[in-house]
Amino acid sequence: MDEKTICILGAGPAGIVTALKLKQLGYSPLVLDCKKNTGVVRAESLSPGVFSLLETIGIGMNEFHEICNPIERSFKFWNKEMIETVNPPGFLTDRGQFDSLLRDIAINRGISLLPDSKVVSLEETNEGWNICFRHDEKYQILKAGFLVDGSGKRSIIRSVKKRVAAATLAISGCWDNTGFKKNTTTMESGRNYWLWGAMLSNEVFYATLFLDPELSRIPGGVGLTRLYTSYLEKTKLFKTCLAGRLRGNLIANDVTPFYYEKPAAHNYIKVGESSVGLDPVSSQGVQCSIAGAIQAAIVINTILTDPDHASLAIDFYQERQLELIRLHIEKISAVYAAAYPRKNKPFWVNRNIASHQSELLPETESWTASQRVKFSPEAGLMPTGCIIGNRVSSRAGLVHPFLKRPIVFWENMEIDFILGTMQGCFELSEWIRRWSEKINPLAAVRLFDQLKNMGVLVATQE
Repeated sequence: MDEKTICILGAGPAGIVTALKLKQLGYSPLVLDCKKNTGVVRAESLSPGVFSLLETIGIGMNEFHEICNPIERSFKFWNKEMIETVNPPGFLTDRGQFDSLLRDIAINRGISLLPDSKVVSLEETNEGWNICFRHDEKYQILKAGFLVDGSGKRSIIRSVKKRVAAATLAISGCWDNTGFKKNTTTMESGRNYWLWGAMLSNEVFYATLFLDPELSRIPGGVGLTRLYTSYLEKTKLFKTCLAGRLRGNLIANDVTPFYYEKPAAHNYIKVGESSVGLDPVSSQGVQCSIAGAIQAAIVINTILTDPDHASLAIDFYQERQLELIRLHIEKISAVYAAAYPRKNKPFWVNRNIASHQSELLPETESWTASQRVKFSPEAGLMPTGCIIGNRVSSRAGLVHPFLKRPIVFWENMEIDFILGTMQGCFELSEWIRRWSEKINPLAAVRLFDQLKNMGVLVATQE
């Protein structure tokens, strides 16, 4: 191996997808699989977006048909109300099988992967990295020019880690003979907890309890199993588990949402849960890991082939991570706000943490075609990183405090080309007429409505 080697630490979805995208771009990365397959069943719900993203790197959903089944029914006892949904969007899988199949696909496509490789030490050098790892009971030294950290929550490359929501402990177990139907999911909220479960087959039901360790009263000497089952006893839906049999040991994990402040630099990038961890209520973890991995590969390509834009690419990656966190907090806050009727309960109050930015948006009245309109003084165009092809490039982006991210393109057209001038006051109809010379008139109307509703365009008497 030489200093040009791209080494990926971790063979979960984030690491493998980064490798496959880099392979598409002409690189030959090496993956060190740092985690052994324990064989423990771990049910997971996958959003349809997972497979749309995989298709962009040439992996069809048909390759997963044996281990990913459409959800047939979901049962949700949320806010003391029972909701049953038939054929909701999404798929169920055993996460261990999903990860294993993804690794096999990568190997079959020429990705170099060393299984059961434990990183012992990591040294940053002027040329890149010296990685000492153990494989086949032997210690080896690998020199790499660029490092991808996909090692999971513990993260081999350390930086400042920030918690973004209340602490959450997940306790998971597999149950036999519960009576649940296969390919179904179950959710339930209680006074200071919530649960999610899934039936992967007629024999095994996977049930996870989510608690706040800082609020849960755990009497001294009470074991994990007793704590777990005591909560199941309180439920309407999950108490059925207790009529069955617990298979194997329970697994406890910290699933508190977080992000690392510095997810990328000139010689490394963090992907998946080495970069950001999401609240499990969103069911978006795998999809976001895969989307981030594809972005990461493009950022790497930019750093290595276009050094003048390396800093732009690094900033782009960090901005997308922060954007993901902001949108995620808004989404989970809405879910948690609806979970339990007594809103003063600390468990739920602590999880409804959205900034309520929407409450700050200006109220806009209907405008006539003759209404004179101008751009807000807070609006402007500024250089913004965005993906063009397989590199991060700089384009002008429309910015404003109420825009969640700069608008660089509108329906495949660069925004600065559409807007032309942002100076002056014109009638509403005149703004749309000008933009309609460059894009479809309906697209121009949609753009106008978006900018009006976000306070980017304001009425004036000038």
